[in-house]
Amino acid sequence: MLKSFNNYITLFANYITIEGICMLNYSYTIVHHSSALPLLRIWNATVEKCVLPMREHSHNVFEIAVFLSGNATYHVGDKVYGVSAGDVFVFSSNEQHCITEIKEDLTYCAIHLDPKYLWGSSADSLSSNNTNICLFHSDSFENRLSSGNSSAVVIKNAILNIADEMKNKEAEYKMMVKNYINQIVVELIRKTDYISQSDTSSLLPHIKTIKKVITYIDTHLTEEITLKEISKIAEMSPNYFCSIFKTVHGVTAWDYITSKRCDMAAHLLLSEKNCNIIEIAERCGFNNTANFNKAFRKRTGVTPSQYRKHGDML
Repeated sequence: MLKSFNNYITLFANYITIEGICMLNYSYTIVHHSSALPLLRIWNATVEKCVLPMREHSHNVFEIAVFLSGNATYHVGDKVYGVSAGDVFVFSSNEQHCITEIKEDLTYCAIHLDPKYLWGSSADSLSSNNTNICLFHSDSFENRLSSGNSSAVVIKNAILNIADEMKNKEAEYKMMVKNYINQIVVELIRKTDYISQSDTSSLLPHIKTIKKVITYIDTHLTEEITLKEISKIAEMSPNYFCSIFKTVHGVTAWDYITSKRCDMAAHLLLSEKNCNIIEIAERCGFNNTANFNKAFRKRTGVTPSQYRKHGDML
């Protein structure tokens, strides 16, 4: 047991000290007007052959990645997948995942999508049956769509088209990006078993209310947010609000607030290198660095200083 632990520490030390493991080839974002956090981010990275420690992490966002070359091992919860060129991986919000071994240099393109990006208007948004596509998937869904799968080909092409649109920024490129995202979502709904068949009709009256609360939280992350305050916005008692929020969104309201603050901190750690970690913690609504460090490591699998050095490319 001690030998295994020492091996883990050695691997982790190597991971955080070796320079040049990851090379970011490009990164583009679409940012919401009321938040510093992107609604959509797409990036392409190359990762050298290496062995990594188990660094399970999750995001508030919906994640889709296509692997363009290389060979690796992916852990998703208690499942282990091989990774090869052409494979597409899909992760719902807050789903734990981690790459542990890269057997051949790996190049991939990934998208992080805030669920708000799909809300749309009543005329063009998802139907009530699929509102929570970013938050949950069926128990039978396998996170990997193998390269030979027809849906993997459709999604791969859509992702690469999104990258081209974001790079070239031709007229109405954001509309084209949304079209490709819609294509990916519809492909998952129609051609895979991603969608859970459970009855969510009882939640429909509450979904609009929870969206209203989420919008408030997302635009007030840097301020003090209380349960009394957000349950009042929802026009519910605090206890009932907590129950409804977790049922609709999959996590507690406080876990959502904490994880969104960690997302903001991650963004600032990489975009504002001159700002120290204590300042970032305060700007993101954490009242002390101990709480910030604990929450950030739980969310990302690394400390804020390690994240600043290597980012979230894996």
